[in-house]
Amino acid sequence: MALPPAKPFAVAFDPSNSVCSSTFYLPNGTYDQPSGIFGYSITGASLTLTGYIPQRGAMPPRPDATTFTTPQATAETAFSRAVSKLNQDRSAAGIFSISIPATVAEPPAACFFTKPQYRGDVFCIGPGGANFSGAEANVAQSVGVYGGATAWIYALAYGDAGGQKLSASVPDLSTEPYGTGGNFGGKVVGAWIYGI
Repeated sequence: MALPPAKPFAVAFDPSNSVCSSTFYLPNGTYDQPSGIFGYSITGASLTLTGYIPQRGAMPPRPDATTFTTPQATAETAFSRAVSKLNQDRSAAGIFSISIPATVAEPPAACFFTKPQYRGDVFCIGPGGANFSGAEANVAQSVGVYGGATAWIYALAYGDAGGQKLSASVPDLSTEPYGTGGNFGGKVVGAWIYGI
């Protein structure tokens, strides 16, 4: 398949197929708590917020998980309290998990994470192809591939000869070889995402 001309990326996820966190939407998965707050989401998703309770002495923090079925609003007391607690627990690696109903179709998309194992900050893109802008370039350490998408990633520029085809998620881009003795960890500057 020939590389198409650069084209802006489509929106990957929206209120019909994902859970909203601040101003962006996320698919199934477990995530580090991003900045901001949770907002509206599709009906019937399961959203588990896991904060960590400090323990005395050298004991590790104890996980404290609370599960909600969406939609939820921050005005609801229990949900608001759980989100606030998760935000406070960021230093203790507070996380949240999303489970979307199987009846919801997953769009072709790719999400790029700043840490291995799909952790850290994340941005998601739908079909299209281009160089990344500003803060999105040279930070990806893992990639989630969704909805039967194929992702080509590039380390020099969109369409460079050393691109790597990804048909499945990659938990650690340092395992994807690039050039002579190199890898894609922290080097992705562009991508081409397409559906089936």
